[in-house]
Amino acid sequence: MGRFASALARIRTEAGFKTAYAFFHKNGGRRVFPCTFPYYLRIERGQALPRPEWLPIFMTLLRIPPTDALWRQFIVDYLRDHFGTEEAFQSAVAPLLRPAEVSGMQQQTVRRLVSERAYHLTPEQFQTVISDDAAYWSFECLVNERGALTPAELARETGESEAKVKASLKRLAKAKLAKAVGGGRWKSPISGKFYVFPQGYPGHEPDRLKRHVIVDRMTSRKGAWLFHANVVLRAEDASMRRSIGAFTDAMEGVSAYCVYEKGENTGLYQVETRTRRLLSF
Repeated sequence: MGRFASALARIRTEAGFKTAYAFFHKNGGRRVFPCTFPYYLRIERGQALPRPEWLPIFMTLLRIPPTDALWRQFIVDYLRDHFGTEEAFQSAVAPLLRPAEVSGMQQQTVRRLVSERAYHLTPEQFQTVISDDAAYWSFECLVNERGALTPAELARETGESEAKVKASLKRLAKAKLAKAVGGGRWKSPISGKFYVFPQGYPGHEPDRLKRHVIVDRMTSRKGAWLFHANVVLRAEDASMRRSIGAFTDAMEGVSAYCVYEKGENTGLYQVETRTRRLLSF
């Protein structure tokens, strides 16, 4: 036993969680994890293996794309430890495995840069961000700006009232996502970070939908669709899940275009991908 523990600790660090404590508690703690923090520590120390049904939860909280080579290696390391000896693993499991697809050097570099800049919001922080439109857009403007902004500037940029912006900044400050820096100006302590919203916690789905409503409202008020395309096809579930890895690589690559200073043609953009199962057919 030990391969899985090492892989878990390494991937957790690469995902932006410097310590096991941060990984456990920033993801919602016991409300989200299927075990206590002391038991999770035993897993990271190689003293215990998680139950098989816990693995999808861990993978979601680690932000591992479901078709990524990391996912495959994660499971392989788990199976190696589960079977106890390399001989048993090679006999029972190895013949069933096919070689994993190797990521290109460019994608590996992008992923490393993303992980180094990652900041994972807790469920409580995310709920503060989506508490209303003023809070959400004040947050987005501040994290995408290296300088400081006044409530009046935020109100002008977002179309929200200055009173609502001021109230939202106080909530964001309490959640440690904004801070006053003097002269009536505000900054975000995570400006320049690759922030990641939490997943998988109780109540995540309605929170996710609430954020989409906020974004849709802004798109109709001040934004526009630059591109939208879709295709409906009959396919196997496994094939569609494999496609998610390519989408994830593309999304991480887009982050290379991010800038933190206002320019003549800069704006806030949301780039998204969706894969939905429509019906059994």
